[in-house]
Amino acid sequence: MVNVDPAYNPFPVTWASKITNPTIDPMQLIQLIESEGVMARWEMASRCPCSPNTSRDNPISDCPVCGGRGFIFHHAQDTKILIQQIGADVRWIEKPRTLEEGEVIVSARAEHCPTKYDRITLTNCRMRISAIMRRKAARATTVGDTAYEPLNVPIVPQTVTYRNINNVDTQYTVGVTYVRGQDADSQYPGPVLVESSDYTVVYDAVTGEGRLNWAVGDLKNDGHGHSTSVTPDVEGLFTVSYMTRPIYRVSEWTHTIRDTSNYFKVPSGTHHAMPVQFKAMLETDLRLDVGA
Repeated sequence: MVNVDPAYNPFPVTWASKITNPTIDPMQLIQLIESEGVMARWEMASRCPCSPNTSRDNPISDCPVCGGRGFIFHHAQDTKILIQQIGADVRWIEKPRTLEEGEVIVSARAEHCPTKYDRITLTNCRMRISAIMRRKAARATTVGDTAYEPLNVPIVPQTVTYRNINNVDTQYTVGVTYVRGQDADSQYPGPVLVESSDYTVVYDAVTGEGRLNWAVGDLKNDGHGHSTSVTPDVEGLFTVSYMTRPIYRVSEWTHTIRDTSNYFKVPSGTHHAMPVQFKAMLETDLRLDVGA
């Protein structure tokens, strides 16, 4: 193995290749990643041993480690990546050879070698997701209880600046935008749930990530001991929309080893690790589906 200092560039800006097309200086692309890239958290993926018969398609749905995904994500690293192409929705554009919805082409530094199924989270970006879930949290029964809904993808608020008619800027935070349960008797939608009255969002002071807590709504009453709670029952359906970070999973990885360039193709030349490129798919359902 050849150790290469990524800050040292032994090559000129460009040099001729054997097919007469100019090739890219590795350091030039690395500098582009640093200057134009976005912050991302790369997590390695390992298959969870809860999957029977070593199959990733049959994990235990309530596994406390992988959450039913079949993969354990570990060794998180914060870095910069260069997003070169983002896919469009082919069902809307209806043109051949377009990328699928949520597909992205990424370039990363050579020392970062993500492989298939690894997780890439864009830490400084936000997106709004909407899904139907079944409540898993046990109901709160006394003051002081918590009823945290186990969201696989955390709530990550977005700060928005609003300028009013008097040109005065006001900042506000968007976290959870909509929650509504299903009426257990009629199966029709129940009332829209109101934050602070029917649920709260508890944010971690360090990560800024939020969790949905049903406790305040579970304990809601008329002051005479009669419950006025409209929160969903355990295993009851509810719809939720909230802000989070885009999460991608590496879907195609063509580099079995790190590619290297050899100056002038001579055996004694200095080797330099090339930046790597891979394709990833947006987790559109984010495991927030109803399930079986």
